[in-house]
Amino acid sequence: MASSACGFAALVKALDDLYHWHCDSKTLSILSRLGSGSACRSVWQGFVHWKKGEDLAGMDSYGVPLADSWPELCIGLCIVESGPKSINSREAMQRTVQTSPLYATWPEQVKQDLQKMLRAIRNRDFQMLGETAEENAQSMHKTMHASCPPIEYDTAATHVLKQTIKKLRKKDISLYFTQDAGPNLKLLFLEKNSATIQLYFPEMIIVQPFQS
Repeated sequence: MASSACGFAALVKALDDLYHWHCDSKTLSILSRLGSGSACRSVWQGFVHWKKGEDLAGMDSYGVPLADSWPELCIGLCIVESGPKSINSREAMQRTVQTSPLYATWPEQVKQDLQKMLRAIRNRDFQMLGETAEENAQSMHKTMHASCPPIEYDTAATHVLKQTIKKLRKKDISLYFTQDAGPNLKLLFLEKNSATIQLYFPEMIIVQPFQS
């Protein structure tokens, strides 16, 4: 689901153990980010805030773990394709920045969405968390699709999943999705709805980040 993020975080931790660097978590986060931006968050479990930083060299860009816990929060992994992506994330990002007319407004939306997410986590406001995550993911994919040539990750199976999620919401089942640069989805829901949602997504893998 996020091979570069977990891979580089694991690699940096392994190198730290092998060479006895004795790096603190912040340093490991900075080193992980050199391989993959998202990897800076994968050094920790739970909620992590990625500080973008201002240094052009990126040495002040790292993850900061949040103290907040949310035991009832569930993430459902819906994997529709496990093979290589049609275009890798780095190339997709470069093309989007260089050619998408929608990219100019994207950084500001990210800034606003981040504040919404932090409030949602702090207040355990699941509706705000779900709506913000889903809207942000859809805006990201629209921004990529406006690139030249367009970047399209959704497959027929991805569309079916999204339509099912929206239909369930109309039945007052609180369920949202988020999506990285790829066709797979992560579903967001609360533990009390877990059994019902599993009926509609039997292949879904359920993860509860705050429960061992």
